[in-house]
Amino acid sequence: MSTTDMNNAKAKKRKKVKLAGPVNELFIQWLEEWYTETAMKGSKIQYAFGKALVSLKRYPLPLKSGKECLILEHFGPGICVKLDRRLSEYKKEHPDLFPDDEEEPNNVEPVDTQSSDVVEVLNSPPAKKANKSPKKSSYMPAKNSVAFAVFVAMHENGLDCSIEEQQLQIVVKRIINKPCPSSCMDNLIKRGLVVENSNSDVFTLTRTGREVAELVYAKYLLSKGRPDRERSNNDKIMSYNSRLTDFDLIPLGSSNPKDEPKEVINLDDDANSATSSQSSRFKNEIIQLDSQTSQSQFSSRSQSSSQMSSKSEPSDSQTSTQSELNSQASSEDTVCMLPNSFDVILIVDNHETGARMTVQTETIEELTKLGVKHDVKGLKIGDFTWIARDAYGNELVLPYIVERKRMDDFAQSIKDSRFQEQKFRLKKCGLKNLIYLVENYGSNMFLGLPLTSVLQAATNTEVIDKFTVKFTQNHADSMVYLQGMTTFLTSLYRGKTLMSTTSKDEITQDFEEDVLNLLKFKQFNQMSNKARNYKVKEMFVKQMMQLSGLSLAKAMVIVEKYPTPLLLINAFHEHGHDLLADLKYTQLGTRIGNAISNALYQFYTRQTFT
Repeated sequence: MSTTDMNNAKAKKRKKVKLAGPVNELFIQWLEEWYTETAMKGSKIQYAFGKALVSLKRYPLPLKSGKECLILEHFGPGICVKLDRRLSEYKKEHPDLFPDDEEEPNNVEPVDTQSSDVVEVLNSPPAKKANKSPKKSSYMPAKNSVAFAVFVAMHENGLDCSIEEQQLQIVVKRIINKPCPSSCMDNLIKRGLVVENSNSDVFTLTRTGREVAELVYAKYLLSKGRPDRERSNNDKIMSYNSRLTDFDLIPLGSSNPKDEPKEVINLDDDANSATSSQSSRFKNEIIQLDSQTSQSQFSSRSQSSSQMSSKSEPSDSQTSTQSELNSQASSEDTVCMLPNSFDVILIVDNHETGARMTVQTETIEELTKLGVKHDVKGLKIGDFTWIARDAYGNELVLPYIVERKRMDDFAQSIKDSRFQEQKFRLKKCGLKNLIYLVENYGSNMFLGLPLTSVLQAATNTEVIDKFTVKFTQNHADSMVYLQGMTTFLTSLYRGKTLMSTTSKDEITQDFEEDVLNLLKFKQFNQMSNKARNYKVKEMFVKQMMQLSGLSLAKAMVIVEKYPTPLLLINAFHEHGHDLLADLKYTQLGTRIGNAISNALYQFYTRQTFT
C-alpha cells in the first residue's frame, strides 16, 4: 500500500472517532426515559425533554456532569440538576465504571480541570500528561515559527474545540508552508498549553493555551494588515465565537470608490509586546478613508474618563480612534463602534412595564436583582430587544427580538387573529432572530382554547415560521431567560466592530464577519411603526388574513402569484372560483383548498355585500 493510501485510510479512520463518552450515553438514555414517561402522562414537560434530547445527540464532546449541559440549547437548570442527581446515584451503584474520578486532577493541570476547559475522552485518560504550569504563561512562540502556526490554526478552529492531527497539519502547512513535527506538539503538551487524547490524536487547548492563542492570533492578524474574511472560503474554518482583533473600515458615502484613490493610515501605538495587557490587541488598526481626509485629522487626543461608561472602558487608542471616526462619519450619519467599546443592553418596552404597576415592578425588580443591564423605551414592535450602546450615546439594534406572551393571552391572540398579524410584523421588522416567550398561566386549564391547540400553534410557529419558541414556568423564569440571552449576546458581539446601516437588507447575518452592519435604534423603531405606509403586497396580505382560516403562509403563497388585488380579481373572472384551490403552501404539499378559494372569490368578485 502506498503512503498516500495509508494516509487516506488513516484519515478515514479518524473521521469515525466519536468523542462523546459514556456519560453522554447515560444522559441520552435517561432523557429518553423521562420523555416517554411524561408523554404517556400527557405532561407538557415532554417537549422540554424532547428538545434537550435532540440537542444532546448533536453534541460530539464528552460531558462529565449535568451542569456542563447548560452550554447546550434547550437545557435549563432544572434538567441539569435532575441529570446530576441521577448521575450521582448511578456512580454510587456502579463505582467500578468511574475509576478515574479521583485521579483526574493528576492527569491534567488543576487550573484547567476546574474550569472544564480541557476536553478529554472519558474512559481513556491522556497518554501524555500536561505538566503543571503557572496560571499566566510567559511563553510566546516566535513569529512564523511552527508553534506560532499551531496556535493560529487552533484559534481558527475554535478556542473551545478539538482539532485532529491531520487537519492541524493542513492548516499549519498553509500558514507557514512547513510541516508540524511531533516534537513541537510534545513541547506544547509539556508546557501545559495543549492536551492530547491518546486514542484519536486529537488536540485541545488548555485555558492557559487559549490565552496564548488569543495573543498569537492577534499578532498574526495585525501582521497581515487585512481582514480575515478576505481569505479563501476553503481555508476559513473559524467558528463564530472566535474573536477577531483586526479591523478595516470604508465609510459609507456618496463618492464612487473607483473614482477616488484611498489613503491608508496606520495608527500604530507601538504595541511591540503581544504579552502586554489585552487592550494592546487593538492598538494597530488599518483604516481606509476618503483621500480628502488628511492624516492630521487622526492625531491622537486624550479622552476624559468621565466620558466613558463605567462598565465599558476601551483603551486610549480605541477611544481616540472611535472619537475621530464618529466625527468623520457625522456628516453621513454613520456610527462606528470598535470592539469592547460598547455595552449590550436589554431594552424593555414601556408598554410591557407600564400596563400594570405589578408587572412593571416585577420586571424591573427581577432584572435589577439578576444584574441585567436594561433600559425602558418605547418599542413599536416586540416586548424586548437588545442594543449596543457606546460611550457617546449611539445605539445600534442587535438582530434579536422577543415577543412575550402569557399563556392565556397567547390563546386569546390566536382566537382573535392578532397572533398571525404579530408574526407577520415581526418577520418584516428586519431582525432575523425572532423569539416567542410564552409563560405558563396557572394550570393552563382555562385558556379559552384547548391546550393542545395552543401547543400546536406554538409548534407551527417554530417549525414553519422559523421562530424560536421558549416556554417558561412564570415571570421570574422569563427574566432568567432574558438574563442568559443578554450574557450570550454580550460574549457574541463584544469582540466585533459595529457599523450603522440604513437598510434592513444590509443587516449582517454572518457572525464570522469582523464588521457587522446594524440598524440604529431610532431608525428601527421608525421602520417598525404600525402606522407606516405599507406596500400594496403587504396591505394585500393583511387584508386577506382577516378571513377566517386564511393563515399568513397561505396569504404569502397567494400574493407571490398574484401580487395585487386587481391581478387576483382578473384571474378569478377568467378561471372561476377554484383558481386557488390547488396552490400549495407547505413543504409537504398541503393545498389551500376549495373552501378558502371560493370564499376569496366571493369577496373579491361581488359588487355588493349584504
